[in-house]
Amino acid sequence: MAVGKVAVEGVTFDPDAAARTGGTLTRGRSESPRVPLSPKNISKLDGDSRMIIDMQQPRPYDIVGNQIQIAGMAGGAFEANFNYRITEGHDELTGNFMAGDGGGGHGQFQLTVDVSGAGFMLNRIFIQVFHASAKDGAELDSVFVPVVLGPKVVPGYTGYVEHTVVGGETLWGIAARYYGSGTFYYRLVAANPAIIINPNVIHPGEVIKVPRA
Repeated sequence: MAVGKVAVEGVTFDPDAAARTGGTLTRGRSESPRVPLSPKNISKLDGDSRMIIDMQQPRPYDIVGNQIQIAGMAGGAFEANFNYRITEGHDELTGNFMAGDGGGGHGQFQLTVDVSGAGFMLNRIFIQVFHASAKDGAELDSVFVPVVLGPKVVPGYTGYVEHTVVGGETLWGIAARYYGSGTFYYRLVAANPAIIINPNVIHPGEVIKVPRA
């Protein structure tokens, strides 16, 4: 498996492919065709309750800190147990939470996961929320959201500012302005995977996130 591609329990996420399709992901399961996924997905698999998971925070390619807030709507089978996984292919953190309104509807969920102790090696991580099939334990309704882990981009990360590119600017120059040296341009590349495809090419009007310590 190539670095940067996550495959767990029949779920494969290729961040490069996701970037080309605006973050749309696909899930495979042996008894069902491949179906498109987004931060909102509904289960229609035979033998399992109809579920919905709508991850509203974080959004694809947000920059997050060591305290990751995960929030959204989930439910569809009274109050149900859902699971989360945070991984970058080398290490992972897992847990679970309850969501639903107690009457078959959907309820809000919000949790904070501390990833400061994880052995993450890469700056791009993937947040997965799903529920397990009561029939065979398979992971259903998986929602994947790729995010950038700020502390892996800038040591001591505290947040980011937004910089709007103007004509004649380069990443080297922008890095020099915010970090004191153009050699840190790679931080801007890492923080903006959906915008900066070629570090030698940026366009006026593009809004670049600049992570700060």
